[in-house]
Amino acid sequence: MQKGLFSFLNAAHETGWPPRWGAEDLPRHWLLNLHYFDFTWALEYEEARFLVTDWIQTYRLSRNRVGWESYAISLRLVNLSAFFFGAHRERVDADIPFRNMLWESIFLQAEWLCRHMETNVGGNHLIENVAALALAGSCFSGAHADSWFRMGCRLLSKEIARQVLPDGAHFGRSPMYQCRMTYVLATLLNTGDARLADLVCGPVGRMAEELSRVCHPDGDIALFNDSALALYNRPIPLIEYVAKLTGARLAAAGSGNGPFGLSSVGFFGAGNGAGEYVVVDAGPANRRFIFGHGHGGMFSFELSL
Repeated sequence: MQKGLFSFLNAAHETGWPPRWGAEDLPRHWLLNLHYFDFTWALEYEEARFLVTDWIQTYRLSRNRVGWESYAISLRLVNLSAFFFGAHRERVDADIPFRNMLWESIFLQAEWLCRHMETNVGGNHLIENVAALALAGSCFSGAHADSWFRMGCRLLSKEIARQVLPDGAHFGRSPMYQCRMTYVLATLLNTGDARLADLVCGPVGRMAEELSRVCHPDGDIALFNDSALALYNRPIPLIEYVAKLTGARLAAAGSGNGPFGLSSVGFFGAGNGAGEYVVVDAGPANRRFIFGHGHGGMFSFELSL
């Protein structure tokens, strides 16, 4: 890692150590992934502290910078809050200069996000925005944190009601985004905040159950609509994670035996529990909500024998 070689979207680039956060020669979407800070979880505490300190000191707020787009802020807020003020809270509290610098940065990012919610995009982007505010707000006390939490929970409640359909499917009709949205709600449940648990416990259980049905016997998702493998959490450990958090008994990904129908999104199929499985996308293009996730997948099917 300290060679500065990062790999995102099946492409590896040497960015230096610390990375060149504003490297304009790199593909924009690749650079966005760098600013998510998902890689924080693969680092030791001191390595993560070093990189975050450098980012805060060198990558200043600017409306036109990739790392200050609302989606990037949302994912980064979750990672920084959960890693430093969740997994490593005692070490951060003992390191007062770093704690204060990190808090000031989180404050700036959350306040900026409050004023730049992706209501124009909606869908999974808006869920990421409001989940980030709710999680960051749950990590701290004080008027500002309470404001983030209230705003996040209020909008999260509305978006869950809108985006999580009765059978547990995400309205984007993409198994890949089903994985991501399940993970986001599970992350909120894992905070241990009873107020968040009331919001997400039921929906995340339904989403995990739906996810298990749109997976092949090998445990990977059906590639319907805007889906790709290995971009988000693998279904098998994700479903196990949700089962542990909720206490529910959930079927393993791809273990289904018998027919199923997810009429809200138009996915129908059957499996025999012995490696034979078929799933069909018989739903309409998702024109009403997130047309970009549709990808013209109507009447496609996937078969495992």
